[in-house]
Formats: sequence, structure tokens, C-alpha cells
Amino acid sequence: MTVLFLVPWLTYLLAQGMELSGIASILFCGFTMAQYALPNLTQQGQKQIKRFYNVVAYNFENLVFVFIGMSLFGYNLQFKYFF
Repeated sequence: MTVLFLVPWLTYLLAQGMELSGIASILFCGFTMAQYALPNLTQQGQKQIKRFYNVVAYNFENLVFVFIGMSLFGYNLQFKYFF
């Protein structure tokens, strides 16, 4: 299960080191790992991995919305030019 945590991070670092898209590398790494690595885990391991990635996705989604909300009030925008 540790490999499923480290491989996407390492593919991101490798892609960034080669000046390629790190996001695309994680996407294709996820497709490949879902096809080949996930079926090789036990049922309990599959449930734990899915729960872990669901928690991580939920937390990062909330973080994005917090940053969007902070940017609304954090910058001195001149809204009169928008209307």
C-alpha cells in the first residue's frame, strides 16, 4: 500500500524534473495504477486506499474553496470596472 502513496508523488517529481506536466503525469499514473495495482491488493487494502484518497480529495477540494473565498476579500479589486 505504501507504493500506492509514493508512486504518484514520484511520477510528479520526475515529470517536473523533465519540465513536463506534473498534473498529466499524475492523471495517467492514476489510470495505470487503477488498472494494474489496485486489483493486486486485498479487499481490505482496496477499501483503505479508496477511503484515504477520498479523504485527501475532500480536504483538497475544501482547501481550494477556502483559497477562492480568501481571494475574493484578500485583493483590492476595483469592482466598478466590472459592471
